[in-house]
Amino acid sequence: MINTGYRAAVWYEQADVTTEHTGASLQEIAKEIKRLQSESPSKEELEGIQNYEAGVFVLQNSTPQGIIGQLNFLDFHGLDDSYLTDRVKHIYQVTPEQVRQMASEYFQYEDMTLVLVGDKKQLEKQIKTHQDELKVK
Repeated sequence: MINTGYRAAVWYEQADVTTEHTGASLQEIAKEIKRLQSESPSKEELEGIQNYEAGVFVLQNSTPQGIIGQLNFLDFHGLDDSYLTDRVKHIYQVTPEQVRQMASEYFQYEDMTLVLVGDKKQLEKQIKTHQDELKVK
């Protein structure tokens, strides 16, 4: 999920797993980030995400409250009206290679903050193992 702020955004991954599977989940997330940095997503995978993002954008603008929210977003970020009229077009202009480049530039797993919830004693060993495995790779 991505939360946008003024001139910044925060990306976070959330997984609903039991404490005993936390380490494996962290490994999978790290693997997917590394893969996205080295391999562009398939055209079909990207199209699915583009369809979703474009659809959500259109739905957000289908109510008076949604339109007011979009206008507030424009004002908050200092964007002109073309943001709204060109948004869907721009979503579909993103290429798989651009996704890979952005992941390489902005998703540095080693610099990410991990927030874990669960039994601390069970998590500590898994976190240590996860960190050791990252160092090896």
